[in-house]
Amino acid sequence: RCTGRPLGLPGDVFRKVSAELKAAYVGEDGAALPEPRHDNITRMTEPGRGACMAARQIAINGRSHGWPYFPETARPMPACLPGGRPWPKISIVTPSYNYGRFLEECILSVRNQCYPNIEHIVIDGGSTDQTAEVLERYRDGLAYAVSEKDGGQSHAINKGFAKATGEIFTWINADDLLAPGALHAMALAFQQSGAYIVAGVCEQYREGRLAEKHLTSCADGPLRVEELLNVEGRWVRGQFFMQPEVMFTRALWEKAGGHVAEELHYSMDYELWLRCAAAGARLH
Repeated sequence: RCTGRPLGLPGDVFRKVSAELKAAYVGEDGAALPEPRHDNITRMTEPGRGACMAARQIAINGRSHGWPYFPETARPMPACLPGGRPWPKISIVTPSYNYGRFLEECILSVRNQCYPNIEHIVIDGGSTDQTAEVLERYRDGLAYAVSEKDGGQSHAINKGFAKATGEIFTWINADDLLAPGALHAMALAFQQSGAYIVAGVCEQYREGRLAEKHLTSCADGPLRVEELLNVEGRWVRGQFFMQPEVMFTRALWEKAGGHVAEELHYSMDYELWLRCAAAGARLH
């Protein structure tokens, strides 16, 4: 509390440290172990100390406050989906190159979702800025992270999804953030709709201020190729997607070819939506 306010642990760090401490000090019957193991206490609590120090330094420096630096705790979610099914694993790929100044907030916006089944994969193209430092700081919460020369953003996305094992896929760039509660909301939408693609709201900020919001006007149901191709007739009505607002199932990704077009650097998402539509995607 040196900064005048409590500093909470990210959910994944808390769960990891808590599980290790319970295993060391509490038996299966819930009673304290007669001979607890103290030898690894430093190792077991290191992730918690590291997270607290990072949060404290952020607060002291005055760089940021609130989301995504501190978890959203106002809306606790149930332990499982309605009906008792576990929350599906969501795989998130972040391509990055010399975006270290944004990467920390991107990672924290995923990490602090407090969603119980996240797989965050960061594919960096061999950055020369502070990216390596950021990746090292948060490596314990990443499913996979690499920094090496690649063929660009689309190549990095494909490399990331080749490592992904989740049921639901998406990618967010290093200068994008997830909103609080986004993953729980998406998982519920997939379960309740039975859709293969779910589109949420994309908010665009300029100089820290909300500039505009986008929610596609595409109707629920089959995603139609001819409508996506009708740029002049449909796009002016809002029938398009901003990539960060979209998540899709692994099954659809594979049915649509299992890749984004690496020869495209800016419209690879649009080309993917066309293949998804051709593969019979249903939208919610």
